[in-house]
Amino acid sequence: MQAVALGELTRTTATIATLRTQAVNTDTGEAIAKTAPDQIAVTGRPPGGAVASMHFRGGALRTTPFVREIDGTRGSLRITGDVGLPMSAALTVEGAHDQDALSPLELPAGYDRFPQLAGTPAHNIAHLYAEVAETLWGRDCDALGFDHAVELHRSIEAIAHRGTGG
Repeated sequence: MQAVALGELTRTTATIATLRTQAVNTDTGEAIAKTAPDQIAVTGRPPGGAVASMHFRGGALRTTPFVREIDGTRGSLRITGDVGLPMSAALTVEGAHDQDALSPLELPAGYDRFPQLAGTPAHNIAHLYAEVAETLWGRDCDALGFDHAVELHRSIEAIAHRGTGG
């Protein structure tokens, strides 16, 4: 989502940590060892020169699971979700011009191809699969290709490598 919305980040820095060393098996209630990172903080510069930051926090119970804020010179957007992964979240989009307060934004007519799935984890995934299908059928769409995925994974690996050093 970052690359599609704002462009690829350059000059990234990262901090990756595992602060919680145990997790609970929700089926048994048993405590188990956890080695996966639960804190990932990344900063960088999108093509327009702004500064972007992301902080993924596992196990943070008293925060909004997904928040993206984009502030421009004449307005702001705020996107929030009920789970930490935007592709599975019920998203709320708010916007404001100049000094106005944020207020909910309506989707443009025809934007939601699957309104019957609104509010379910399948809603955003259905849109992603529709773009994949459009690409496979050779139709023009905004879906990113395999080459972009390879570059994105290289960027993530580089960020992860830098983040584990400190």
